[in-house]
Amino acid sequence: MQYTMKVSFVFLLLVVLATGLSAQIKSTIFGTDHDIASLGGGCKGCHAPHQASAKGEVLLWRQAFPTTTTFGVYLSPTMNTTPTEVGGNYSATNLPVGAKVYTVLCLSCHDGLTTPSVITATDGAAIANPTNSDGLRNDHPVNLVYNPSSDPGLEPLATAQTAGAVFFTEGTNQTVQCASCHNVHDNTKTPFLRVANTNAKAGLCTTCHK
Repeated sequence: MQYTMKVSFVFLLLVVLATGLSAQIKSTIFGTDHDIASLGGGCKGCHAPHQASAKGEVLLWRQAFPTTTTFGVYLSPTMNTTPTEVGGNYSATNLPVGAKVYTVLCLSCHDGLTTPSVITATDGAAIANPTNSDGLRNDHPVNLVYNPSSDPGLEPLATAQTAGAVFFTEGTNQTVQCASCHNVHDNTKTPFLRVANTNAKAGLCTTCHK
């Protein structure tokens, strides 16, 4: 009996600690630009814990999905891998799926079209606006397979991950999405970076690029 009670207590303690750590990580959003009062503030700005719409099937998403079909992709003769388009006229009946979710959800505001009460089409943060900022054609490529084998200019996957980059699984591949470089819940490393852009403002870049 005592052994069972000890095991139960330890398990409960681990659950409490894990919950506390999770809350601590997410609570760094408060007071940042992503703590959007006009959308409910805090977590409610983007998420709904009880979502009647099918949108909630995607990370409990509360806001509208971008309906743009084509954002375009960044292309360069120096690239060995081609990004894949992330647009798709999404809705509650046409949900974004796969690794690109970690880019598409950002575009719910950062396309300058879907949530104009937060970011307008001419706002500098509307980085993916297809009319005023050339969509994603002039931004670091996203929805792109990270493949050091085909591009010797990239750090090995494990090296980049250890340095702080995050990649998202698509089939057998690891992909680069908006959330690879940005942690939307933490603005400690402005602007919401996973790795501080120090070292002559190249610290983030050299996480992946040699």
